[in-house]
Amino acid sequence: NWLLMEEVEYEQRLLKIDECFLYKVPPLKQAVGHRAEGWDLGNPTLTGSLEIIGKGQVLEIRLFDDSMQIVAKCPVRCNKGAPPVEVIVDAVVDSSRYFVLRCEDEKKKRHAYVGIGFRERDIAFNFKACIFDFKAKIDRENKALADAENRRRRKKLQDESASSENDHSDEYIPDEPNPDLVLKKPIKLSLGAHPFNPKTSVSASPPKDISKAASIPRLKPPPSFVAHQPPPALVSPAKDDDDDDFGDFEEAAPPASS
Repeated sequence: NWLLMEEVEYEQRLLKIDECFLYKVPPLKQAVGHRAEGWDLGNPTLTGSLEIIGKGQVLEIRLFDDSMQIVAKCPVRCNKGAPPVEVIVDAVVDSSRYFVLRCEDEKKKRHAYVGIGFRERDIAFNFKACIFDFKAKIDRENKALADAENRRRRKKLQDESASSENDHSDEYIPDEPNPDLVLKKPIKLSLGAHPFNPKTSVSASPPKDISKAASIPRLKPPPSFVAHQPPPALVSPAKDDDDDDFGDFEEAAPPASS
């Protein structure tokens, strides 16, 4: 047999103040905040005591009279979505020893504002610090729970992802067939477009008619080889006269002796 235990919220007294003054709070006239100077501080409505009790995520301020009967309760809820602490416990703007509490009546479901004050500033400081320390503690616990829940969700998603991968790894995946790279029919290769006529292209096979091929300028053949002749001899213009004189000389020559 398993022993089932339920979580029980227990009360813990966090602070006790033996002397506390209670005042009737007039309606708030300015949006700046409450001022204690208009409370008739010398004549408090009640002089009693105060206790701060922590239970779960709720902090409760209890006000007592001289006979230790509860006069009012001010619950301060610290869970997510609850009103800010400053709305429930509001410090006055003109003193550090006086506060305004938003008290609730559980039976009649109504709330009322009650002013409280302390004789010493140290006691007022302890009162305020106790409230905000409890709020900070609850915030840390809620953050730790949220982080643990996020880690649990991430681990669950990782486990599901790993399980899904293991299931798919057991499945048979057929190999893809090799692609057929055999040419089905002859392919005419084009080496590129003619630079002067984009519509025409140079075919891989030579053209049948040379005249219809692309017009290429032809160079003229070199001239035929001609042997160089020697230059003509120089003829003196007085050659004929010299020959005539030479003839005359031959005619005038005496005959040779026998």
